[in-house]
Amino acid sequence: MTTTNRKIANVSAILIAASVLGHVFSLGKEMVVAKFFGIDAGMDAYNAALSVSNFIGNIVQSTLFVVFIPAYIKIKSKDQQKADRVISSLSNWFIGIMAVMAALIAVLSGPIMNTGFHGLPQEVRLLGVKLLVLGSCSLFLYSLVNLATGILNAREHFVWPAFSQMFITALTIALVVLFADSLGVFTLAYGLIAGLALQAAALFIVLRRLGFRYSFTLDWRDPEIMQTFKLSCVFLVAVVAGQANLMVDQMMTSYLPPGSVAVLGYATKFIQAPLLIFSIPLATAIFPYFVNQVSKQQYDELKYSLARSIRMAGFIFLPMTVLIMLFARPALELFFQYGKFDTRATELIALTVGCYSLQLVFITGVAIIHRVFFAMQGIWVLVKVSIVTVALNAALNYLFIKTVTPPVAGIALSTSVMYAVSFGLLYYILGKRLGGLPGRYIAKGLGGVAAIALVMGVFAHFAYAFAERLWPPVSVLGRACLLAGPILLSLLLLAGLARFFKFDEYDSLIVMLKEKAAPFFGAPAAPRPGAPV
Repeated sequence: MTTTNRKIANVSAILIAASVLGHVFSLGKEMVVAKFFGIDAGMDAYNAALSVSNFIGNIVQSTLFVVFIPAYIKIKSKDQQKADRVISSLSNWFIGIMAVMAALIAVLSGPIMNTGFHGLPQEVRLLGVKLLVLGSCSLFLYSLVNLATGILNAREHFVWPAFSQMFITALTIALVVLFADSLGVFTLAYGLIAGLALQAAALFIVLRRLGFRYSFTLDWRDPEIMQTFKLSCVFLVAVVAGQANLMVDQMMTSYLPPGSVAVLGYATKFIQAPLLIFSIPLATAIFPYFVNQVSKQQYDELKYSLARSIRMAGFIFLPMTVLIMLFARPALELFFQYGKFDTRATELIALTVGCYSLQLVFITGVAIIHRVFFAMQGIWVLVKVSIVTVALNAALNYLFIKTVTPPVAGIALSTSVMYAVSFGLLYYILGKRLGGLPGRYIAKGLGGVAAIALVMGVFAHFAYAFAERLWPPVSVLGRACLLAGPILLSLLLLAGLARFFKFDEYDSLIVMLKEKAAPFFGAPAAPRPGAPV
């Protein structure tokens, strides 16, 4: 493993560990929310309002990490004081713009809900208006959190930003348990606001202690600031086009039967868990190295890093897709089917999650290739591809809600197909720009993983059926063992097959795990014989 790839693996490991712990904690939160609210009208309103603030929030996050932070890294390598001054000025402009944006959303919450989610009943839209006003507050706090996170990551500090997300989970659980009967779904909005406020405060305290020098300045004449603003304007167009798919899905879902918006919300969170645990850390960790490779014109190394990342995405997500499609329903029954979350909710969400899972490899590949285009400043390519995929997504939504049962699962299937097409287009265009990509190397890796994932899936299916007949579960513990047993055996089979057929990705994961485990046993990890360094 090269030095660069080892650094990527180490940063990814930190982020993955934090994500795993955070999502285990978050699972408890979602179980509590499901028990108290199910897929009722209140959850339709909450998810509709949340989709609006998430739409803006994702744009903010992407702009910070792809435009502001690379500019900070570039200046920091030459002059730390100037970097702090420039990022302070950019931050002040950013905070002011976000304050205005949050105020506009609060003022226009009525027209936004009535126009964008006209398919919802009027009483649900009225509830959504109130929740969206609160959502505007959370949006402003979310922008502060992302600002602090970006600066900390640029300084190569990843632990606090990753683990502080659990403040939101803890406060939401507490408020739902204590006040759900009196405040209803508003407890979710209050928990989000309180958690984000605490997280923002903690991250800015950490920044201060690390020596970040903030200055209250609004300099717009500095060439670095002007260049960053110009890039931000172009990038915003690309991100808005990309994020438009989320809003299209939510708006079209509002015309489906009651509860569909809530179903899509639960399914999205279900499928986002593996993406946030594995996909986002991988893309986040590799982006600074893409920037460095492009700046030094190390295009051969760039191609290799890209190919390795796509193969690793396939190694993780192809088997995961198979397991999700097989075990989504029993997992939902085990963790969520309590209180107001009934069998109908389980059935609808399981089918929707199954259709959503088909996107995992493709959306991760898209995220990785996006980072390459960001590093190469090829933003207009992303704009054009995003416009095409938004139109495709809307057309497929209309087609699949007419032909797929339940219709909300058609929305999920449309999203998966759209990401597959997007990945293909971006891969083709990037290959043209770089004079070819190692397609055979990528295809060989993905094809091999698909084959062993299929074998694993057949084994998992029959193992679960056999265990269910032999030991019918009569308790929660029994159901948990019935679910965990076949999954663990299937993963062991997958690992055995990957080792037998000598998958590079398996070897890389083992080396990384040994490096991480070595300090706990008081010995340095030895590199694999013959491994590149």
